[in-house]
Amino acid sequence: MELPYAEEFAIKCANVTELLRDVCGGINGNIRDNIRDNIRDNIITNKIPAITTEHYRNTAQFKHCENGYGFYKPRTHTVVPLTDCGENKCENKCKVIPDIFTQIAAYIHTNFQKPPPELRIRQGHYGGEINISLLYENELKGKSKNTVDFRAARAVSAAFPDVVGVIHRRNNQGAASATGAAFILGAASAKNIVAAGREYIIDNKIKISHGAFCQINTPVAELMYDKIADYIGYTDIDVIYDMFCGSGGIGLRVARRLPLARIIGIDEVASAVLDARYNAAVLEVHAKYVCGTFPQVKVQPPKHAWGGRAAVIFDPPRSGVPKQALIDAVRIIAPRVIIMVSCNPATLARDCRVLVGLGYRVADVAVADMFPRTAHVETVVKLIKVK
Repeated sequence: MELPYAEEFAIKCANVTELLRDVCGGINGNIRDNIRDNIRDNIITNKIPAITTEHYRNTAQFKHCENGYGFYKPRTHTVVPLTDCGENKCENKCKVIPDIFTQIAAYIHTNFQKPPPELRIRQGHYGGEINISLLYENELKGKSKNTVDFRAARAVSAAFPDVVGVIHRRNNQGAASATGAAFILGAASAKNIVAAGREYIIDNKIKISHGAFCQINTPVAELMYDKIADYIGYTDIDVIYDMFCGSGGIGLRVARRLPLARIIGIDEVASAVLDARYNAAVLEVHAKYVCGTFPQVKVQPPKHAWGGRAAVIFDPPRSGVPKQALIDAVRIIAPRVIIMVSCNPATLARDCRVLVGLGYRVADVAVADMFPRTAHVETVVKLIKVK
């Protein structure tokens, strides 16, 4: 039986509290006054519950099996078809995707001569544009574009008018990586062929390429970004480093709230960086985006940024931020404020411990329920430099 949502959110907040409890002791017990007395219960200073608990995902990735597309059964590699995706079989995933995703997946299973092993669909929250990525494995390696079924791709676009692009994606590393980060993050090991339309969507003026990361729950993400802007806006900041910037979502939203701050974004996915540059120009935001990883990427900040008038935002994958990257950020940038964003509270707590050891303390903790009806939650931690 499904928990009432309020109870589900309370459990998530309790889990975050337990994982971050020791980190929020700061340095020598130096902690915000409003949470010093009851650290166990009150470390979360801002809560952003889900706006809706159904059909909220703007992106979903499906696996193919004999009976169609579906999701892995928890803790197995058994695919549960969408037609058989009950509450206890795939962790409610079928309830959180839009109905149009189910319809497109069924169409591709039925009408493609060779349905791809994996399928990813993304839809813009505001404009409704849909982008479809089809992942094939080594059978396409070294073969010509003629291997791609352009007719089937165009048929999908004709059957679903909101589909603006279909991309055939071939992975040169075989099945072992076909289910991994190469598909999701647009790594160089995968080659793309636009079979129909274009390889990006435009949503509320924002360009998002199929290989670029974006938060899967747009309304909650925007509330979370506004809270990040609040956290940074309370301090005198001239430049904001947006690490793992993707297509620029966080930095661009923050910049519109803090127009005097310059954004410097860094991401290792080239298509995401190109998107971010495009989005900054369209939104008329003073920003610079570079492709690579920090600190290997040499970015010259405004001269006045050195000396503590900088903020850094980290929004890494679930694995967190490499320890050396945190050390280098503190050593090279010396930020006054660090914002940590994570969908994995365990690695977030680990990374915050590193920062506490480098002379920072936790000032605020926010929980944003980006993933209702799942066990996951997004957490934001603001750390400030101890004087």
